Amino acid sequence: MNDSKLFELVRQHPILFNVKHHQYKDANVRDNIWIEIAASLKQQVGDCKHRWKNIRDTFMRHKKASKLPTGSARSKKLENGLIYNDLMIIISVLTFLCCICDLFFAYIRLLRNTLAVITQIEKNHNWLSVTNSLKMLKKKY
Repeated sequence: MNDSKLFELVRQHPILFNVKHHQYKDANVRDNIWIEIAASLKQQVGDCKHRWKNIRDTFMRHKKASKLPTGSARSKKLENGLIYNDLMIIISVLTFLCCICDLFFAYIRLLRNTLAVITQIEKNHNWLSVTNSLKMLKKKY
């Protein structure tokens, strides 16, 4: 089985490795994707899943082994194969995307609160309540 090809096919389907994906827990969707991957590789589904698990577990062992104790000045050398480097890139991208999502949702909450203040202004035309609402909004953020 070609590990690079397997890696590329899995990488196209974040549902298989991204636990924050909205369909990650849907076993039917994941099973259908594994069927597609197995067909592309002309292998059995179980063989593809097993090989992917081995690749992932090996990567996690290397990643764990690469961590140095706090205050350590030297770098630790690892065997960096193509798949290991690709998996490190995926982890970096997913971490970045999670940060972006968190910022986006904070922005959405701010917009919702601002909209609530504007709605109150339109309903009441009462500047005293508007001033109080703005103070409350300012305290939140």
